Amino acid sequence: MCENGETNVSLTESAATHELDEFDLDGDYLTPPAPCEEFDQVVGELENILVEDDFLKLQNDLLEKHYHHFEDTEENKLIYTDIFYEYTSTLEEYIEQQLVQRIPGFQLDEFLDTVQERRVNLGREGDVFELLYTLSDFMSFKELFVDYAKDKSDGSPDLTGVLSVEKIDQKGEEQNS
Repeated sequence: MCENGETNVSLTESAATHELDEFDLDGDYLTPPAPCEEFDQVVGELENILVEDDFLKLQNDLLEKHYHHFEDTEENKLIYTDIFYEYTSTLEEYIEQQLVQRIPGFQLDEFLDTVQERRVNLGREGDVFELLYTLSDFMSFKELFVDYAKDKSDGSPDLTGVLSVEKIDQKGEEQNS
């Protein structure tokens, strides 16, 4: 079952389909994954990308470069549009590059369309979807920068060097990247 509650195929359809599938030498299916499985695979890879140092540095550099322009008001400054374009194009390019390397045939535009279509069912939970909304929704983007600006101006200590995120394999063991 997909995250949006849809079912790909019934068990009998699935069994009949697999009888016709081709296998590679390792016994893996050569047929492309079903839409929900593909979506889940992309989300899994995105989760990996979002915790990697290169991505975090890229996003933080953009936040640091532009946060001082943002205010928590209804009015939007003209410069927000330029920053939104730079932010979305820079992060989309990086994410797309990473996903294309990891998932053959990946198309970011198609994936973002799917996210928008499933937005109601996905809710706003999870770092992956929060970030994706900042790439496609101006108000989510503005909220990110306003929150960052508030954090910088309220005198809170910067804990970015103290906190650490590490990938854990399925056995619960840390992986060294």
